[in-house]
Amino acid sequence: MTTAPVLNKNEQPQSQESNLDENGPSAHFPPYKVPTHGLVSYLPPTLIPYAELMRLHTPAGFYGVYLQYLFGVLIAASLTSPTPSISTLLYLSTVHAVACVFLRGAGCTRNDAVDAPLDRQVARCRNRPVARGA
Repeated sequence: MTTAPVLNKNEQPQSQESNLDENGPSAHFPPYKVPTHGLVSYLPPTLIPYAELMRLHTPAGFYGVYLQYLFGVLIAASLTSPTPSISTLLYLSTVHAVACVFLRGAGCTRNDAVDAPLDRQVARCRNRPVARGA
């Protein structure tokens, strides 16, 4: 059985802040690095902050939104008479894909603009374009 250390009257317990730098709690995290893999790494350096702002480097949210539109197009196509051509279905699917990229990007941009002061303090979010001042 372990016991807590006994402190004298003049001793103060060590705070958890004692291991932090003078620059704040996020000072020990690595600085921002330009992406070296994925879609964003092929873009010119001037466009990388915009692509990161739209979260093009993490397409999971795009899939979550786009699949609903895709299923809607396919269900509507199966219920209409006469059945639309393949080129019409591809056109509608492409239009919805482009719209999803921009709508999701707009939502992420709004989130970053509103949460920028908080994002600077959170390790997971501090390298987002608005939070880092890109």
